[in-house]
Amino acid sequence: MGIDVFVLDFLLDCKGRELGDTLCLGRQRFHASLHPATWRRAKAIFAARCPGTDADTVIQEDGYSETLFGFLGARSVVSMDISAYEGAELIHDLNELVGNELHNRFDCIFDIGTLEHFYNLPRVMTNIKLMLRAGGMFVSVAPANNFLGHGLYQLGPKFFW
Repeated sequence: MGIDVFVLDFLLDCKGRELGDTLCLGRQRFHASLHPATWRRAKAIFAARCPGTDADTVIQEDGYSETLFGFLGARSVVSMDISAYEGAELIHDLNELVGNELHNRFDCIFDIGTLEHFYNLPRVMTNIKLMLRAGGMFVSVAPANNFLGHGLYQLGPKFFW
């Protein structure tokens, strides 16, 4: 899971919105910082979309994206994953219902490459609805058609509708 230059360009559309308390499904890496050519492209996207912003100040040394989400407008950023392997703060299998302590906790939930890996998608979507505050925003970036073998499902626009 993570943010490449295409997802970065998409996420910059959120800049300037109040994202409030934000949850990332899976701790998101910023993949563009891993390779010099993609890093140059990411810097060019920042320069074009956010003049005066030094991309180096938005990228964390550990390669993760909490600073980026803060830059986009998040007041706080928490990650949820099924294991603590990548340092997620909330450990939970979204195939199981979330506890009451997570209900109405987040203003924004980002899914960047997670949903297609769950078996019980109706339960996962119920959990997302339970965790979002009224008026909250759910943003999902998932591979769609012709990405065979990537996850358990291929999610098209009709799934969310």
